[in-house]
Formats: sequence, C-alpha cells, structure tokens
Amino acid sequence: MELPIVCFAFPYIVFGISIIMYIAIFLLILKFIPNVEKLPFLWGTINWSIAIGLIYHVTVPFIPTDSNQLKYLKAFISAIVPPTTEDVGRFIVFTFIYKSKNHNFNNSLIFGAGHGGFESIVMLLIELIPLLIEFYAIKNAKDEEELIEKKLITTYEVYKNGVPGKDIFGIILRFLGNFFHMAASVIIYRFSLNRKEKKYIILFIVVYIIHFCTDLCAQFISLFELNIWFNFIILGLTLVIIVIGCFVWKENNNKEYSDYDFEGQNITNKKEDIVKMVDMI
Repeated sequence: MELPIVCFAFPYIVFGISIIMYIAIFLLILKFIPNVEKLPFLWGTINWSIAIGLIYHVTVPFIPTDSNQLKYLKAFISAIVPPTTEDVGRFIVFTFIYKSKNHNFNNSLIFGAGHGGFESIVMLLIELIPLLIEFYAIKNAKDEEELIEKKLITTYEVYKNGVPGKDIFGIILRFLGNFFHMAASVIIYRFSLNRKEKKYIILFIVVYIIHFCTDLCAQFISLFELNIWFNFIILGLTLVIIVIGCFVWKENNNKEYSDYDFEGQNITNKKEDIVKMVDMI
C-alpha cells in the first residue's frame, strides 16, 4: 500500500526544525539579549525533564481509557500534572536553587527557551516515531485486509491523501509552545523576586490556569478526536500568555534587580536612608 512521499518526509522535517529552533533560539538570545547567562538554559531543560520525564510519564500513561469516565479522569490528570510540576518547578528553581548574583531578569527568558525547546524535541520524538513506524508498516502491507489485521487501516485512511491540516496545526502549536514557556518563565521569575506583590501573584495564578486549560484541550482533542477548530482555543490561550509575558519583560528587563534580596524584599529605600543618615552626620 502506498502513501504520499510527504507523509514519510513530514516527521523528519518537523523533528529537524525542532532541533534547529532549540539551538537557534538559544544562540539568538545570547547574541541579542544583554547580560544573559548560559546556565539557566540548562536549568530549564532539567526542570522539564524532572517535571515530565520523571513525574508525568511515570504516572499518566498507566491510567486506562476503557470508558468515557476514565478518559475524562485521564484528561484531567494529564492536564493538571504539567502546570503543577513545570510552573511550580520554575518557581522553586528561581527562588531556592538558581540564584543569579545580580538577579538578571533576562535569564528567565533563556530558562524558558531551554524548557520549551527541549519539551518540543522530546514530545515530537514520542509522537512522530510511532507514526513513522506505522507509515513503513503500511508501505509493506499488501492490501487493505492486512491493514485491518494489523490495525493500520485508520492511519491509512487519515494519511492516504497527505498530511492532514490537523497535524500541521498541531505542530505549529507545539513550536509556539516554545514561546509560551519563555513567557511563562518571565512571569514566574518576576513573581519569585517579590512574592508579596498582588499583580504578580495574580499573574502566576493566570499562568497556572491557562497552562492547565491548554493541556486539557489537547487531551480532549487526543482522547475524543475533536475537530481541528478546537485547536484555536489552545492557540488563543497560548497567545494570551505570550502577550502578557512580553509586557512583563518590557516592563522589567531594563531594571536593576541587584536591589532585591533573595527573600524578594525591595531594599533600595533602606540603602537610600542609610546614605542620607551618613550625609547628615
């Protein structure tokens, strides 16, 4: 049985783009964003690896989907685990583990690039390798009866005319996720600097809720085979976080955060008071 050549090329092209993006975003940030350190990029990669590799994939895949009730349960757990582990993990890293000497705000940007870029590579591998194996199995099948016997007929019907728009849209969302994680890291890093500021407490909660909602939509699409238009909900929510992250970064990236201690308290005024007292003496 034959499939269009584009079906076989698609996984290789997409995976190649994900690796190029991972490296390119890292290099572009180093080149064009001032005073950025390289270590947060590694911390971002580690954060995702622990959050998803050691927690998500150890628990979620073993949840059965034999009924709609179990599907809803799996969708909910699959959606709640990533924001709980990833976003809380970001906060823990920024607050307790990685402490830049001068609290360089731009380091949150490269942290998010490491997190989102590595996620994109690994998740695409997980999604595309089984699909590619099925493509080659379909190619070696003699007729439709063999496809039915090997449970490949559904894959053949979906891809016999080429790569469907739903897959292309899904890949675009996966790449857009890189910028989602960069924006989320910017917001959470700013929150970690001063945990008593109401605006950033609210924004942290917004990041968590939207992260949960995007993952929940993705799970519904996967488990219940929803229409491609459902992806526009994910697109809209993703863009909301990216826009908020841009505003937070623009507001803060030129500020000097060496005036913040690790407890998140602004001590600038205290320094100024001491200087005034010395001058008076």
